[in-house]
Amino acid sequence: MRPIAVLALSAALAAVLTPVVIAAAYRLDWLAYPRSDRWSTRTVALMGGIAIVGTILIVSLLAGTFSSSPIAPAVFAGVVVLGVLGAVDDRIGVNPAPKLVLEFGVAAGLIALGARFGPSLPSVLSVPLTFLWIIGVTNAMNLLDNMDGLAAGTGVVAGAISGWLALIVGDTPTALLSFALAGACLGYLPYNYRCARIFMGDTGSLPLGMVVATISLLVGARAETVSGVPAWGIAVAMLICALPIVDTTLVTISRLRSGRAVSLGGRDHASHRLVFIGLSDTRSVASLLAVALLLGLAAVFGTMNPSLALPTALLGALFGVAFLVWLLMIDSYTSGAAVAQAAISPVFVENAPALAVQTAEFPMNVASSVPSPVPSSGGRLPEDLAADVAAFPPQHATLVFRGN
Repeated sequence: MRPIAVLALSAALAAVLTPVVIAAAYRLDWLAYPRSDRWSTRTVALMGGIAIVGTILIVSLLAGTFSSSPIAPAVFAGVVVLGVLGAVDDRIGVNPAPKLVLEFGVAAGLIALGARFGPSLPSVLSVPLTFLWIIGVTNAMNLLDNMDGLAAGTGVVAGAISGWLALIVGDTPTALLSFALAGACLGYLPYNYRCARIFMGDTGSLPLGMVVATISLLVGARAETVSGVPAWGIAVAMLICALPIVDTTLVTISRLRSGRAVSLGGRDHASHRLVFIGLSDTRSVASLLAVALLLGLAAVFGTMNPSLALPTALLGALFGVAFLVWLLMIDSYTSGAAVAQAAISPVFVENAPALAVQTAEFPMNVASSVPSPVPSSGGRLPEDLAADVAAFPPQHATLVFRGN
């Protein structure tokens, strides 16, 4: 099957399966309810990962991907294991230790069949680094699923870039798997991008992260071999996965500096910080996806121009570090001041400080174009009217900060 056919079939199948999962979610109470530590303020269907994982498996089997690559059995098993693990976690919760054990097992299977981070490195270094890479990127993608469309959009970008690179370096099986991933996320995205009708949950984000980690390693190793540039495989993998790496590094540093547990959720991700400086949710996600695409294209450029590969890797690293430092300068823990300066869509709940982890009494009302009074049961102003929120004759309302 041609790569473009794999992409089209995956997108079509995911677009068909996702509404089926939405209907089943409401029937079976697979729902994500509003919580004080989450960004979303609506009840939304969960388990969207079933459509993504199902699409990847079905299309990859039809395309012969799992029979044409020596590492394919471990990828297939990993998608199934992490998909089931994520589904159980979404429904009843799973402690970190069992999750880590299963992720370690999946990584061990991939390594046993040839996955390596830095193919030019000695095994004593590459094997532990590969464990760290697979488990780290898997969980980084899970953390990145914090705003509508961000994780799925990243899957589209990472899959498309990896597929393009795989075709350039002659790795057809990896190209087919990459385009199956990109198509699955693309078909799912319309239901998740803006005012999401469904969330993928851990059911989708864990296997998605594992596949992204794996294809970035495979295509990076092949690109290093073809280009002959030492350590280029490491650079390719990191450029493809730059966005989840930056976001996870960002929240880890922020939470350690503020004395908060790294494992706790919060409104301190890259997407939230862009909202705090004035972008809407949609523009925040689009901006981050543009960054992911730019760095992914850098990997393609360096592979096609080996003489410029190392300068490209250096510029990509400098850009990623500069972006991280800039995001760290946005104080996501200063509630009232941050929101007062940002054209965001807040949620107002009168006299309900107990419902929120972080609240602020702020004198606000709305312009005449916004229905008044402010909803007492909670509500979200449309993004195009968010800028109309102004300091009219003082009327105190409790502003609930959403986080993830």
